[in-house]
Amino acid sequence: MAAPRRAALALSLAALACACIPPTEPWLIDRPIAWGIRASVVQPGGYSSGLVVPAGQARATALPLDTLELEWAGAGPPGTTFAPPIWLALSSDNLGDLVRAGPLEPCPDLVPLALDRPCLLGQGERLRFALGGAFTNGDSQFLRIRVLALASAGDPATCLERLQTDPPPDLTDCELMTRALALGPLPSLLDAIAEYLPPEIELPEIPPEVADDEPDTHPRILGFDIARESPAGRVALFAADGDTVPVRAGERVIVAVRFDEFAAQKYDRVVRTDPPTNRIDTMTESLRVRIGLTTLVDGYTPIGAGHAHRWIAPDSREPVDVFFHVTDSREGRAFARLRFVTEDAS
Repeated sequence: MAAPRRAALALSLAALACACIPPTEPWLIDRPIAWGIRASVVQPGGYSSGLVVPAGQARATALPLDTLELEWAGAGPPGTTFAPPIWLALSSDNLGDLVRAGPLEPCPDLVPLALDRPCLLGQGERLRFALGGAFTNGDSQFLRIRVLALASAGDPATCLERLQTDPPPDLTDCELMTRALALGPLPSLLDAIAEYLPPEIELPEIPPEVADDEPDTHPRILGFDIARESPAGRVALFAADGDTVPVRAGERVIVAVRFDEFAAQKYDRVVRTDPPTNRIDTMTESLRVRIGLTTLVDGYTPIGAGHAHRWIAPDSREPVDVFFHVTDSREGRAFARLRFVTEDAS
């Protein structure tokens, strides 16, 4: 009966990692939550020597021997604080491995691309670690690094202890977020690992023109175009990340994210057809803007593709924090926050 019990444990832990009691509206942030994980290459290794990253950009995919910086973002009502999260490198998508692993050891200085068991990366809102060489991938074809951030307004170490308990006790005060980080760019990655894979694994041929693509980078938010509309007229202004924006009760507020010109990158995707033919599709990244408001408001509506959002300014003295989480259709991520204060609240 051991196997069914393990399966049930895996399902329960997966649910705990991504779900709690849903708010009345999907965009309402009425409690502390995990908001996102961003990973950036901060020091290239030997396999990255031929990659050129445009000035002011940060690479979103890593190669073996690169050093990555993980950044955790939390969100919550005004005044919410989190202790710095504990970071783990996972050996699979099954969080039940944490229970079976027993006491966790620190990860090696160079974290293998394929792990036999979970390990501790460290603690901090930002954390850096270096990847192992191409040979540490073994015969894995998944080519992803799995990480977990465990945060809490209290002690994340207590949350980790609970998470490793079978069956796990209440994790209500613990915020878990996992992410599988794709390695890349693909042409450079395949060149790096090819000689270490078993001969029966057939790798796709990458046309030379694909190898010239710019590396995948994070979208950059320049700021926000804001409009305040009322019977008296329309007021337009620009705000930067972290700004406080004054509004008046009953105004219709429209917020649009302003990206830099390189936010949605063009790239080539290789589509395998009948050997030995490969079709190359030229793609443009799509950008998705997810937002969360810390107060219930009337009239909330996303506009168009979701790059803009509108709502009615509430008649309340409580500030409304608005959190932004931008994802592109590859590995890029960006976070931002604005605060709206109603000047004439009764």
